[in-house]
Amino acid sequence: MLAPFRGLAWVFFPNEGEKAMQEWQAGIHYQAVASTKYKTNQVIIKAILPYQAERAAAWSLLARMMEDGSDRIPSKAALEGILAQLYGASLSVGVQRKGYFLEFLMASQSVRPSLVQMPDLMPAWLDLMRQLLFEQESLALASPQAQARFEREQAFQLQRIERMGDDKRRLVVQKLYQELYRENPDNALANLGDEARVKALTLADIAKAHGEICQDAQFYLVSNGDLTDSDLTSWLESWALKARQASWDYSDNYLALDKPLSTEEAGQLIEEKVQGQQANLAMAFAFPPANSTKERIILQVANGIFGYLPVSRLFTEIREKQSLAYAIHSGLDFHRSFALVRAGISPDKVGHVYEEVQAQLADLMVSLEEGDYLEEVKLTLLSADVQSRDYQHLETDKMIAQALYPDFDLSTDYFESVVKSIKAQEVIACLSQWRLVGAYALVGGQDEKTLS
Repeated sequence: MLAPFRGLAWVFFPNEGEKAMQEWQAGIHYQAVASTKYKTNQVIIKAILPYQAERAAAWSLLARMMEDGSDRIPSKAALEGILAQLYGASLSVGVQRKGYFLEFLMASQSVRPSLVQMPDLMPAWLDLMRQLLFEQESLALASPQAQARFEREQAFQLQRIERMGDDKRRLVVQKLYQELYRENPDNALANLGDEARVKALTLADIAKAHGEICQDAQFYLVSNGDLTDSDLTSWLESWALKARQASWDYSDNYLALDKPLSTEEAGQLIEEKVQGQQANLAMAFAFPPANSTKERIILQVANGIFGYLPVSRLFTEIREKQSLAYAIHSGLDFHRSFALVRAGISPDKVGHVYEEVQAQLADLMVSLEEGDYLEEVKLTLLSADVQSRDYQHLETDKMIAQALYPDFDLSTDYFESVVKSIKAQEVIACLSQWRLVGAYALVGGQDEKTLS
């Protein structure tokens, strides 16, 4: 997986001579990086299978149930008590969609035992993760305790989906994706699946999801800190894992539009009336899939200039100079090959901002030149990359990223060399390939009469 996109750049910084990820059994990979840079040890466990909406609903619900405990940990309160005893160890379990794939992720940090003079800390910490991941036999046995936990978390998941609709900034993107992928609605979905799939789940579905993660998924175990490769292999040997046939990478992992849009459809603005006094606008600009690291880095520079950075066109021209938006920015979604513009604006300015965003993109392609402005953008990208190296979870996660993008050069040296060498004409050539494919606005008004 890619390290989290921070709007500026990926974060990849392999050490010179760092060993490649190893395969313990078919489809099961591991890697330990010895480091004393941080006061904590970090472990990430990731399982990957092709995306299915039913699988997304089940995996996401299972992740919530794991954060509630296991067969030997009866409740979330009990789990939090154990984490507190482990000097405040952190734990997160979640699911995310990456293009055509679904990822299950368990991540945890714990203070290094030598710093607290607690030699039993690491074994207890590792055993906790093992319990949460594997000691879920009650799911398959359909015990009353497991059924009660399932029903509780299913209700919470449905509430979560409902409340997400109250966040208009997120809802407008969902509506836009639903419009763009209307030929195949599941391509518009994310990590939760949808309400209908969550409602249809049974405890048997959750037990099946657990089996998929443990027995079928492409599996990764990585660490940063005191753990060694030997520690990881010994840990793997104690798990209920077997070889599997899963073998994928993300080199060509993007959700293309189902069919080319007609001239009349492409970029059409759709407005929907909603309650509230603000409007939220989302616009998707498609670009050709980026099949190399250099192409992605050029896209990051172009995006920084267009709409992400505080010195970007959208921010300085639309928000600051013309006061047309309360907030406006752009971001890159490489798994859909979109540059996504989002804006919070006054209801009477939706059409104006929609036109102005396109005008600023067109103007960039005729006005961008070599000089101080471009160099400032490049320096900002490089500075962000340097600052991001102090995050242990990014150092750990990037090891999986290199495995999933085997043909990409993800080194820091390469990133810096490309950013420094980029010319204005390369950015212009990149922007010239952006094509507005859709726009959606949720438009509020002064009172409920505007909704009729």
